[in-house]
Amino acid sequence: MVKDEFHFLPIWLKYYRRHFADADIFLLDNKSGPEFRELIPSSVNRITVPDHLSGIVGGPKSVYRRVSFDSARASFVSHLGNGLLNYYKGVIYVDVDEFLIPSAEFGHCLSRFLASGKIGQVTAALGVNVTQLPALEPAALDPARPILEQRAFCYLSDRYSKPLVRTGPAMWGTGFHGCNKPFTIDDDLFLFHMRDSDLDTRRNSHVMRHKEFQDHGKGAGATWQKDASWVLDTHLGRLERSRVSQATFDTVDHGYRVREVREGFHRVLCADGTLSRQSQFDIYRIPPSFASLV
Repeated sequence: MVKDEFHFLPIWLKYYRRHFADADIFLLDNKSGPEFRELIPSSVNRITVPDHLSGIVGGPKSVYRRVSFDSARASFVSHLGNGLLNYYKGVIYVDVDEFLIPSAEFGHCLSRFLASGKIGQVTAALGVNVTQLPALEPAALDPARPILEQRAFCYLSDRYSKPLVRTGPAMWGTGFHGCNKPFTIDDDLFLFHMRDSDLDTRRNSHVMRHKEFQDHGKGAGATWQKDASWVLDTHLGRLERSRVSQATFDTVDHGYRVREVREGFHRVLCADGTLSRQSQFDIYRIPPSFASLV
């Protein structure tokens, strides 16, 4: 679901239109402005999602424990995906700053990976949080060049190891970090999360999100409630405590496991059974073979 994401939408469309026909892409637009809507090709399915809530969220209580914009969004997308399974062999949900990229074994080609038969009823990719290191990468992103040509570092993330690919019905939880079905992590599939790939873009994006919280209550209980200064200070503080490894992210034993964290709800946890949140401080390198992809 997207709202006025001028920076990421052209990149997102360019990547996913290489792998899917426009008629098979469904873009959920949360009442963006007219200037932004002009960026959406008419051949792509655009579904407008309102801001207001009915007060009811459809889905199991083990997944949706309170009514919020986030739970309503997850419920809506889950039901839409379940309905689309009447017409497609599988469905994928990704945010506008998320890019599913397979390993070199599949030529980094998403459509080739999906055709390989590896996908189970619900499959998660390994979360790769691409991060600008200001000391080594001081320049802002040039939108005319691929992001991964300009950013070479990342954190691995249990949070972004999301079960976003499925061939069977399921209900995603808020943030799409878990669901009501057991799933597996496929180590040949990576979810590149790009929100932190440029600090200026990160700041501007959060200013917009914080305003959405103030105006509509979106992201209540999450970082959307915090102002941009707090978010950036927290992120920079983590960078200061981090260490850069010589290893590439795809060679690391991440130790993540899928656990049933409460009855009927599954998500990825660290090896010790906890959520890492901001506690992981190892920064890994991104192999050069990814540089031209996004």
